Amino acid sequence: MVPLNALESMARQVRERFIPQLIDHDPNQQVGVNLCARVDELEDGEYALVVVSGIFEKPEERLLYRTFAANTVWKNYLPYLDSVLEDADLPEETLAPDSL
Repeated sequence: MVPLNALESMARQVRERFIPQLIDHDPNQQVGVNLCARVDELEDGEYALVVVSGIFEKPEERLLYRTFAANTVWKNYLPYLDSVLEDADLPEETLAPDSL
């Protein structure tokens, strides 16, 4: 289980800077960035880091969302966070801490 303060720190970092989305943690295989994040309490009392990520579709998007540049657009993505867990069609065990 990840401590609540660690989850809150991760969410804060996403809101401050564009954190890259990588394939296999390889910086040469960046496919997008995390745009917005927050910590939500789940029904069972556990906490989840909820993240909105964007995948680059055009080369110029890499310039708009430069890795570790200041994230000045995170508030634009807050509405998407409200529906992430509600719309998730996941089996119950997917959200269980033991499955992480």
